[in-house]
Amino acid sequence: MSSKIKFASLFVALAIVLALVGGVSTASAQTVAATSATDISALQALIASLQAQIAALTGGATAPAAATSFTRDLTIGSRGDDVSALQTLLESKGVLMMPAGVAKGYFGALTKSALAKYQASVGLPATGYFGPLTRGQIASSMATVPTVPTVPGTTPTTPTTSGTLQGGAGSIEDTALVSGLNNEEVGEDEEDVEVAGLEVEVDDGSDIEITAVRIVFDEGTGATSDFDDYASEVSILVDGKEFARLDADEFNDDNDWSKTISLNNGAIIRAGGTGEIVVAVSGISNMDSDDQGDEWDVDFTTVRFRDASGASISETITEDVRAFSFEAFATAADTEFKITNGDDAINDAHTIAVDSSDDTDDEPILSYEVEIEGSADVTVDSLPVGVVVTGASNVDDLISGLTLLMDGKKVGSANLTDALVDTDGVDVGAYEAFLFDDLDLTLEAGETYEFTVTADLYPTSGSGDLDEGDTIAASTTDALLEVSGYSDIEDETGEDLAAADITGSASSDASAVYENAIQVALVTGTHADFEVDGDDNDYTQLTLKFDITAFGEDIYIPNVATDVSSSTSATGGVPTTAQGVGYHIQLTSGGIASTSVAETLTSTAEEETNSFLIEEGDTETFTLVVTISNAAAPANADADQFRAVLTGIGFGDSDSATADSVFTSDLTNVFKTTYGRIAN
Repeated sequence: MSSKIKFASLFVALAIVLALVGGVSTASAQTVAATSATDISALQALIASLQAQIAALTGGATAPAAATSFTRDLTIGSRGDDVSALQTLLESKGVLMMPAGVAKGYFGALTKSALAKYQASVGLPATGYFGPLTRGQIASSMATVPTVPTVPGTTPTTPTTSGTLQGGAGSIEDTALVSGLNNEEVGEDEEDVEVAGLEVEVDDGSDIEITAVRIVFDEGTGATSDFDDYASEVSILVDGKEFARLDADEFNDDNDWSKTISLNNGAIIRAGGTGEIVVAVSGISNMDSDDQGDEWDVDFTTVRFRDASGASISETITEDVRAFSFEAFATAADTEFKITNGDDAINDAHTIAVDSSDDTDDEPILSYEVEIEGSADVTVDSLPVGVVVTGASNVDDLISGLTLLMDGKKVGSANLTDALVDTDGVDVGAYEAFLFDDLDLTLEAGETYEFTVTADLYPTSGSGDLDEGDTIAASTTDALLEVSGYSDIEDETGEDLAAADITGSASSDASAVYENAIQVALVTGTHADFEVDGDDNDYTQLTLKFDITAFGEDIYIPNVATDVSSSTSATGGVPTTAQGVGYHIQLTSGGIASTSVAETLTSTAEEETNSFLIEEGDTETFTLVVTISNAAAPANADADQFRAVLTGIGFGDSDSATADSVFTSDLTNVFKTTYGRIAN
């Protein structure tokens, strides 16, 4: 009997036996009761036998052996039975297919690539290194081995899908390059190396589905050959899932290395959320030595999407290009020290409360993460941080010291005099770099660590020269770490990491310091459109609801709101101290007459003669409603879309229509409504 006929016979036999077992679940209670444990055991044994015979014919295994015990780390060059067991497991997961005639037992490039795919699928860092994290995950997953059900009556569940778009008209609110993807290395025969990413922030109006992305590759330093002399494939991922894959030769000299890539269905980013579109490149297996080390640039130029209303929209992307290089496999496999932004609550602009007479210690001013990619640990003895202030002439006018935390534990400190790295010939200027030294940290391969920089701030009187309204921000970048003497980062052999192996950056927005001021948090930003019978009388209402907390003393918010600007720009003017709560109208085209705009400002706070009173430590909710009508300027407003953007909040220490100060921190980036539309 041929193997094909035998395989078919076994498959049919297995199906019949499984049907018999499944039939038990629909039988009467009397039938179930009559089924003996011996009968069920016999059926299970028969199923196991048939599965084993099918596996033998197909050259595979039904499942990795549950008894396999992994006791050591495995990487390129490892050999042994545990390597064979790992390869069998990867085959069972569908991520590895051993070439015909190649025996198991050697850990090569193919096994590393398959392991990385498996790690990504279970939420582990996709390093391709088989270490403690992966061993633990596999041990946990093997603790319970699925078997044929012995209790009849179970009902299989139906997978749910999330392919339906919800909402109405949607748009891309903002885009930014993924900070951790830059200067990546694509190794010879290395698969699916992520070289650039685009963060896409969606407004609250609708879910969107990404349908196509236009990508442009461009020759960089040293690149003289065609793109497919370096790369074999290009793929597009959205939030970690692949939606397109094509041969690299589709990017050629005829189309200037550019192509609009259509995505498979389902690349959905939900309303109000942020997704990541990532370009991954695979290297060819026989790269010419003259091409190794050559650089290419990649650029996102257009993203096409559809919203829940069915509209198909193309968004032009204006972000910078990302550079990457093609390397020999050994070079690309080196360790990488990758920096990305950390906690937004620390890095986003906010108000920092300081005291009138005492220092404010350990105030977080920067949060970042460091991921150690590759198969080797890293030793860190020193790290720099850049600090910039405004309002004051020198950094040490605001702060007296800095502290570095790793995963919440103090690991270093910087005295501003001894730790100063003189970058500009000024002892301490408005921007300076400081060094955290003698850290003696070991960062393990495949792990991600959270770092926090805190500052000790002077009071508003006494030591230092801190004034209310001064700002402070901090950053750490690959460029800063790569300056000679600014950092001490070594691999396991004691060699300094190369500049190309230190990537990414992190920075915080400028946060203002106040003794008495406010903290502001967005509650909602919505719109409602109204159609009225007749011409030129439709209108839209844009509603911003936000909480204000007073600290230091009682705070008064003037009870007026002012339209300070309107344009197609996402940012607008800042209100004066006499304009109370200021807002900007962003419109998609044309213009709008000031007589078409009206606003109301209400609050849960007690209203005085000229202002709303927020008592110290209390939080009150404010509601700004902006109404835009078509009556005053019908030619300008028909079919336009509008939204309101908060640009400033006046506040003071008395019931006055004129504020003492204007709060602006990060308002225009966050405090905005969805788009409203006037039909007629």
